[in-house]
Amino acid sequence: MNAFYRITNPVQHYEWGSRIALSTLFGLPNPEGVPQAELWMGAHPNGGALVELDGVPTRLADLIAAHRTALRQGGKGDYSPLATPSRRGSAAPNHPSALR
Repeated sequence: MNAFYRITNPVQHYEWGSRIALSTLFGLPNPEGVPQAELWMGAHPNGGALVELDGVPTRLADLIAAHRTALRQGGKGDYSPLATPSRRGSAAPNHPSALR
């Protein structure tokens, strides 16, 4: 599995996000100026990235599952880095799951 794939990373909109950081850092459009809290760049089961396979959008998690042996990856293969800009400094303490 020696290939590069075009990847589309979904943006999660939460009130604590920044209105400009992801647009500035990654060139993501935000014409409505809504808070952009997280850029999901991995295989998160609730909205992970999409890769383009022969022009067809495919979940990154599905690509990883189909090639697990080639990737030598154990477990479920959850690969979920994310960018989290925040209007309050660090996003981690402000993330809803951190408040539980």
